[in-house]
Amino acid sequence: MTTIPLAAEPSPESVPADLTPSLSTARQDLPPIYHDGCHLGFTATTPMACAFGDTGSGTRVILIGDSSAAQWFPALQRLAIANHWRLESLTKSACTVADIAVWQATLKRPYTECSTWRSLILERIRAERPALVIVSTSHGYQLVVAGQSVPMSALRATYQAALTRTLVSLDAISQRVVLLGTTPDSSVDPPVCLAAHVAAANACTTPFDRAVDGPFRTLEIASGASAGVHWIDPIPWVCPADPCPAIIGGILVYRDPGHLTATFSASLDVTLGSALQAVP
Repeated sequence: MTTIPLAAEPSPESVPADLTPSLSTARQDLPPIYHDGCHLGFTATTPMACAFGDTGSGTRVILIGDSSAAQWFPALQRLAIANHWRLESLTKSACTVADIAVWQATLKRPYTECSTWRSLILERIRAERPALVIVSTSHGYQLVVAGQSVPMSALRATYQAALTRTLVSLDAISQRVVLLGTTPDSSVDPPVCLAAHVAAANACTTPFDRAVDGPFRTLEIASGASAGVHWIDPIPWVCPADPCPAIIGGILVYRDPGHLTATFSASLDVTLGSALQAVP
């Protein structure tokens, strides 16, 4: 398990004139896998053949998960180039890697495409036996068992068991597995909030206890431990102070309340690389 303590990193008093990305372009600051068709939408089920970095390398690294995983692609792409990895990206919107059916609110029905896709990526990984699989998943899923929604009282235990099943399966078919923990959420829409508070950026920070889902973090740690895989905590990288800032080092952290900008993700390449290097 890798975690780094919080450090003092105050939020700037005002929005920097050279903020990157700009507030007007933040929504479009997406990982490139959204533009080239590698990140699948709701109805797609077949994983794309998307390879990056040193595509001829024998060191295969695979990123899997939902949009919470996809947001790490910019950092991993830099690492793949620097370390001569063949990086494959297997991500799908609103689709947890946990071995359980989920409800899709937009489609208003069980998300069967998610279950199908999950089975197919496990087949892909089994065939390739990569050197490293990096897994990330968000929280807040509505789980479905035997056609019925899982009640709140059983939600966390059910999800923990489902995530553990997936991690155990991955550990059996790949050389190393890393569970990259969920990132903090913003209680505001940062680009919108900052545009309204250019001279008072602190108005757009989020208290640590609101940004971090403590029970879900505990669930992830327990799932990783049960499956015998390594868990990396990115929370201190994204929230290095309380309250969690919307801007770090002149970079806009979030493109929306729940996703990092591609620019901020890419800036964490060395930090993420060091954490991955520490994995036994």
